[in-house]
This record gives sequence, structure tokens and C-alpha cells, in this order.
Amino acid sequence: MKRWIIGIVTIILLAGAGSYVVYAVQPEPVKPVVVKEVPLNADTIFTLVNAERTKAGVKPLIRNAILDQTAQDKATDMDKNNYFSHFRPGATTNYVWDNPIWAQMCVRNSENIGWNSGHSDDNVSQLKWWMNSKAHHDAILNPGYTLTGVAVSSDKVVQHFCIAK
Repeated sequence: MKRWIIGIVTIILLAGAGSYVVYAVQPEPVKPVVVKEVPLNADTIFTLVNAERTKAGVKPLIRNAILDQTAQDKATDMDKNNYFSHFRPGATTNYVWDNPIWAQMCVRNSENIGWNSGHSDDNVSQLKWWMNSKAHHDAILNPGYTLTGVAVSSDKVVQHFCIAK
């Protein structure tokens, strides 16, 4: 009986205490957004570059196995020797313009280089970076370039362009 009286008194006290009732609603747990990183990929870069060329009314580039190899050599060299430049540290000549393979097959050539920027899709980010840089943009959209090679080594990407002889 005492418990019953204490319960009534508690109800009366709560009811007479200004009748403030606070409801605390537990929010739905926030699910973490998982962003899958898309690493640099030579085939994807090639496709994205050709999409930009097509959008600009320029013929797509033709992928060339020899230029793929020169691009791979450069990407691997940058990766192995821990540098990021068109010029190899300590070299007296430029890898790109002094490459004998290019001299045999190209009237003119150029090189775009890039690196993993940590974005969710590094391929798209790299293309955007190139397109926002005048020299890289001009190489991508140069209608004289018909051949290309693209390669990736770790976090480095290299694209070689060629006006064929």
C-alpha cells in the first residue's frame, strides 16, 4: 500500500511541476560514407583524354605500343628515382625530347605527367588538372598529335604525344 501511495504522490508532483516533458529522440545512426578510391589507370586516362578531344571536335588519339613503352619507362623512372619532373635530376638531356625512339617516329612530341592526388577518382582529377593547365590542355587538344602512349607506375602517370613522321 505504501508503494501505491508513493506512486500517486510522484505522479501528482510531476503533474504539478509545470508539466514540462522533454522528449529526447535518438537520431538514426549516421552510416559512414565509404568512398572507394579509383587509382590511376592508363586505359582510363586514355579514354578520358579522347573524350575531351571528341568534345572539342578533335580526332581521337591512336594508342601506340611504342609510345606506351616510352611512357612506362618515364613513369617507372620517376617512381624508382623518386622525382616528379619532365627532367630527370642530374641529367644533362631531357628524356622526352632526346629519346631516340621518338626521333625515329615523331616530327614533334610532348609529355604530360601527373601524380595521384588522393581524390576518390584520380583519373578524373588528373584530367581536370591537365585541362586547367594551358600547356597540358594544349597538348591534349592539339589536332596535330595523332599518336599517344599512356602509362602508370605507382602514383605517377605519363602521357606521351606524337606527330608521326
